[in-house]
Order: sequence, then C-alpha cells, then structure tokens
Amino acid sequence: MIYYISLFVLRMINRIYCRSTVIGKEHIPAKGGYILACNHISNLDPFIIGVTTLRQLNFMAKEEMFRSKIGSFYWHQVGAFPIKRDEADFRAIREAIRRLKRGKLLVMFPEGTRGTAQRAKKINPGVGLLVQKAGVPVIPIHLKGTEQVLPNDAKWFKRHPVTITIGEPVRFPEKTPNNEIALAIMEKIRQLSFQS
Repeated sequence: MIYYISLFVLRMINRIYCRSTVIGKEHIPAKGGYILACNHISNLDPFIIGVTTLRQLNFMAKEEMFRSKIGSFYWHQVGAFPIKRDEADFRAIREAIRRLKRGKLLVMFPEGTRGTAQRAKKINPGVGLLVQKAGVPVIPIHLKGTEQVLPNDAKWFKRHPVTITIGEPVRFPEKTPNNEIALAIMEKIRQLSFQS
C-alpha cells in the first residue's frame, strides 16, 4: 500500500515537473525477475523509473537511509534494502539474488555514484555478479534530464522534460566475466542515449 501511495505522489511530481517521455515501455515484461540497469545522474533516478511500470521495483540503498526507525520502515515498504557502500556486502548481494529469483524487478546503477556524462566514473562489476548468480536478463535504461529536475544539492524540483529510454532485455552466456558484463551493459545504455 505504501509503495503505491508513494508511486501516486511520484506520478503527480512527474506530471508537474518532468512530463517524462517513456520510450520502449513494452520491453519491461509483466512478470519475471530482471535487473533494470540505468545510468545515474540525479538522486531522482531511482524514483523516476517508477513511472515506467506498475510492477513494484526493488532497490539497493545506502545503509545510512535505514538508521532511523521511521526511515527503515518506509524504505523497506517501498522495496529498498540496505547495502554497505565501502565494502563487499554479501548480505545485500544474497538479498538481491533472492528477490530476483522470486521474480522481482531490481533497479541497479552500474556506475555506482551519480554524476554527469562528462565525468568519468568507475564501472562496478557487481551487476555482473548478480546476473551470473541469479541467472536473469538485464534491461538497459537510459535517463535524460533528471539532473535538471533535481540538480545536486537542490532543495526542490525544477521543471524540465525527462526522457526514459528502455532497451530490450539482454542475456549473457554463463561464465562471462563480471567486468565484461558490466561494461557491455553500460555500452547498451550508451547506445540508448542516441534514441532519446
């Protein structure tokens, strides 16, 4: 219930500030476990992806967001679970695999931290590990304009159009190295940028 109330509020914000255009919405299946892999340019990114589907999304979120009882309750209700950012968090990895194998959608940002396209960012091979362990396809998504709606350190939203471009699901052969999977996913996301 809390998830869909939050989704309703988010869609109102989207209608007022983003008026987002979704390209390729049909590429998100009605059921089954998939990783939604996206570029990361704003704190708004995990939320704006919610307008693309009525299916409940799942997220990894930094553990600091779960330190208060209210925060922990809310983030768990909307499908998030904590991850330690500065170390290999095997508990979070196991939880991600469990959700994917139960047929859930998991949103991931292979770049890790947010930033503009002009700033080089290290690609995290963790997405490759999850692909191999859970045995699920990856749906690449390119976001454009969210950094204008909610710039870094902004206190409120600004009006700017957003484009969400969703690619076809991609499967990777078994035993493909994790770093190769991560790089291939980011290349798919980069290719989608030319469609937006």
